[in-house]
Amino acid sequence: MGNAAARGKSFYDSILPNNSSQQKNNVSLPQPKLSLDQVDLYHELGVSEVSESARKASVLSEYKDICSEILPSFLYVSNLSVARDITRLRELGISHIINCCSKLDDEDDGTSFIRLQLALRDDVEENLTPFLHIVVQFIQSAKQFPKSKVLIHCHQGVSRSCALAIAYLMYATNASHHDSMTIVKQKRAICSPNTAFICQLLEWQHELTLIRSNCMEAKLFRLAPHAAHDANFWLLKPCFHPNSRKHIFSQFDAPNHAEVDSIPLTIGVYCILDTQQATVTIYSSPNCVIPDPQEKARQLLQPILATYFYEKEEVKVNYIQEKVEDHPILERFKTFLRDELYHYDLELEWTQRRRSIKESKGSTQTSSPQFFILEGDHTGNWELISNYDANDLTSDSAAIIMDPETSFLWIGAQCSLAHSKLYEDAKLHCRKYGFNLLIIQHDGSESDAFWSVFERGY
Repeated sequence: MGNAAARGKSFYDSILPNNSSQQKNNVSLPQPKLSLDQVDLYHELGVSEVSESARKASVLSEYKDICSEILPSFLYVSNLSVARDITRLRELGISHIINCCSKLDDEDDGTSFIRLQLALRDDVEENLTPFLHIVVQFIQSAKQFPKSKVLIHCHQGVSRSCALAIAYLMYATNASHHDSMTIVKQKRAICSPNTAFICQLLEWQHELTLIRSNCMEAKLFRLAPHAAHDANFWLLKPCFHPNSRKHIFSQFDAPNHAEVDSIPLTIGVYCILDTQQATVTIYSSPNCVIPDPQEKARQLLQPILATYFYEKEEVKVNYIQEKVEDHPILERFKTFLRDELYHYDLELEWTQRRRSIKESKGSTQTSSPQFFILEGDHTGNWELISNYDANDLTSDSAAIIMDPETSFLWIGAQCSLAHSKLYEDAKLHCRKYGFNLLIIQHDGSESDAFWSVFERGY
């Protein structure tokens, strides 16, 4: 706001690029620039010669050719247009590129840049948390190369890329979220991470504080795909306490046992990181549906361990694929190894669906879902119904619907059978037909995916 140039001429003139030519390779301009926050403030104060969209477009246009230098001769932020200018990047000496765009270029462009491709979306549903260890260690690894320079870019260089730059400053300089944000804004005035990203950066600040003070309790992660649109990118996602954003540590009181005992144990992979004991326990369910789960988990642990252990302390890794009860640390977390608590079952469904689509390519045959209803008040008696509809879903029973994409176990609200026993029986029934992934659906809270499959069999 204290911009003399802005006070001395019209608002619209003040935010337009200067007529004087600028050298194309300038990585950040010395003169003050209006930020997107200031655009909103001017609008609130009644300065409205042009529309809000035009004002913001004008501010963004100032940075269309700017590669902002965040850390001297090392870390840069730009938009997609700058990142695609290979000649420009080589002139700047860029060696490493982090692409945050949700739509990635699949083809190798033949350049020598070392790239990290992240299919991130700039919306409140995106969670940067499991990516932060990967990003900071990718940037740290660049320091092994003499004169290396790292560029982080997204579509406009406003939210996603700036959020990751802030996260790195917090890690590398021990600066707070506020101070790191201030530094990036000083270098790139249009820096404006969305609200969800800001909340996640504050959580990152808390996590870094615990790491540096060596006060971190054992922490639980799950091996899961990033998102439905990016199902081939695997992550170790931190598990949060049900209905909260609190990380699950060993010190937390478990949820009510009566509420979770009926939920089946996992069909995926969980990792327990105990920084006090410098150990990692990777638990892979005997019924795991993830290909090469231990290798995936091992690779994804590397950046996390590098963040948690600044000094190259040797960390012992234990692999377990047995009954939970046989291992004390797993018994301590047993209550939390339930996929439904984190919608982990739905996350695994993304990969199953992608795999099924891939396997079915080239085939013109499509099969209708198979519908089985539980007969009587005991398990083991599933009757195939050839012509079914919603009336077959009775509240005192259970049903299975099998489909090449995924299978569901539907449980009626008044079904008297133990859910865990029902799940195990339904899983055995599905295996007879070559289906391994089984998603539980409860009467009255069915997902859209369930109804989509169910209605396709009408």
